[in-house]
Amino acid sequence: MKYFFAISAALLFVSTHLPAQKAREASADLWAERRLMVLPEGCPTVLDFSVSQNLEHVVCLVGTTLEQEVVFDGTRYPSGKLFYPPQWEPEWNFVAWTTTELNDQVASDGRLFVNGDVVSKAPWFGPARTNATGEVVAYWRGDRGLQQGGGPVVLDEAQLIVNQKEVCALESGYPSAFALSANGKVAAYSFTYHITKEGRPLPTQQTKVFLGKKEMGQALFIPSVTVDDRGRTMAYQSGNNGEASTWVYIRDKLVKGDFSKSSMPILCPKGRNLAFLTLDEAGKVGVVQDGKEWKQRWDVVSPPVWDRKGNQLAVIANEGMNSLIHQLKGHGAHWFANQNLSLFDREEQSYLTLEPEGRFFLVVDGKVVSKDYSLARDPVWSADGKQIAFRAKDELGWRIIAGEFSSDAYPFVTAPRFSQDGKRIGFGALIGEEIYWRTMSLEAPTPQ
Repeated sequence: MKYFFAISAALLFVSTHLPAQKAREASADLWAERRLMVLPEGCPTVLDFSVSQNLEHVVCLVGTTLEQEVVFDGTRYPSGKLFYPPQWEPEWNFVAWTTTELNDQVASDGRLFVNGDVVSKAPWFGPARTNATGEVVAYWRGDRGLQQGGGPVVLDEAQLIVNQKEVCALESGYPSAFALSANGKVAAYSFTYHITKEGRPLPTQQTKVFLGKKEMGQALFIPSVTVDDRGRTMAYQSGNNGEASTWVYIRDKLVKGDFSKSSMPILCPKGRNLAFLTLDEAGKVGVVQDGKEWKQRWDVVSPPVWDRKGNQLAVIANEGMNSLIHQLKGHGAHWFANQNLSLFDREEQSYLTLEPEGRFFLVVDGKVVSKDYSLARDPVWSADGKQIAFRAKDELGWRIIAGEFSSDAYPFVTAPRFSQDGKRIGFGALIGEEIYWRTMSLEAPTPQ
């Protein structure tokens, strides 16, 4: 198939896996409403933003879907020609991102940022991750890379560094997927090799999937990889006779495989259960939860989100996008991000964006549990798994929804954050050129 849907890399930085709440976070100061940041003068459109666990830092992604830059604590940071957007560490106090320039299509002047400071330089940088103390625990780097047309930068050699040790040094290609265990010790990733014949690239490239240093198998052009918190279990999207499949390994041993027409595998935090998406002939997307498929299918389904114990599963689903999708000769929108859907054209090696249509709603364990919205995203579980919240857009703006509770509407909001006791939700709200911290009680319902 010519097209398939994927999350735009520029919009990945607000993860649905929000931080664990620590005892110190329950202090009154961290739940007091306040102004957090004023956007710099002349700042482009805010695409998304997030707030650190201690409320001391705000990172914004601004610009357009195809051209972004970072605003960190009120300072603008140009993204360069190549850009891997901000990723928070599990405690959500340190955030890392990388930028790379292109001079005559050659990668140069790569920089790795942590909380706004340049901590490393190289000709090219890929995705990077930091830990709770601000140390960079994993990153991709390369010494020489050449962009082929408008496609990815093909590196002479790419090195993956984890905990200051080189995990691999792969030649003539580029990393195409990357996941790091929550303990920061084990990386799962894929690498797409740039195969040429008589100096010309072949249309079909070879992608391999790795867990640490071990090669696990081959995958689709842009696979999905997932790893559990301790790095013991991994799953990845592969290919079988031109169709997607999913393979699951525990300690390097295959335990499950060849789930027909499946994609976007998501392991629960402890690695015991697996969820993934499936696609039927009509272009409808379904969800398989620990081996059992939900009864209903929809036009669009977001990446599945497990609760902490791995017992419950949530997605945002859509009805109403299918007609537009088929006009573009696609086969269903597997997942989405922010206000835009990203459609990847394999032949042109570029992204197209689609405006969302129809209605969006929250689904938990196969049951629709919310009303309809013009857009919804980022389901987040409370620590005990008894509550779930998400952000949604209606005719008044963006708001936080948690069961019968609803916040006020704002021009834009961050993903919700539960207090440890589950009695409050905090979130960032964009009002004009200012970003505020807002809280919502879950003890007195506000009519929707």
